[in-house]
Amino acid sequence: MTTTEPSSSLAALAHLFGDHATASGAGSAFSCEQADLIAGALIELGDVRAAVRWLVGHAEGDDYEHDSHAYFFVGLLSPSQVDQHALGYIVENLL
Repeated sequence: MTTTEPSSSLAALAHLFGDHATASGAGSAFSCEQADLIAGALIELGDVRAAVRWLVGHAEGDDYEHDSHAYFFVGLLSPSQVDQHALGYIVENLL
C-alpha cells in the first residue's frame, strides 16, 4: 500500500476521529461495519494509532454478544492490553 501525505483537512479529520474523547463519545453510535470503514480510512491516511483509538472508543459501546469489537474488553484488561486487542483486530481484518 502506498501512502501520500494527507491534506491538512484529512489530517485534521484523522486527528478528530483518533481523539479518545471523540471516539468514546461518538464511536458507539456507529455500527461495527461503519467503525471498521472509518478505521480503514484512518489507516489509509497513515495513522494506525488513530485507528486503534477509534476502534477502542467504538468498542466501549459494544455489547458482548453481537458485536465484532466487544472482545477488546474481555476480562480486566489494562488500557495497553485493550490497545493490543484492537491492533490485533486491525492486522487480522483491515490490513
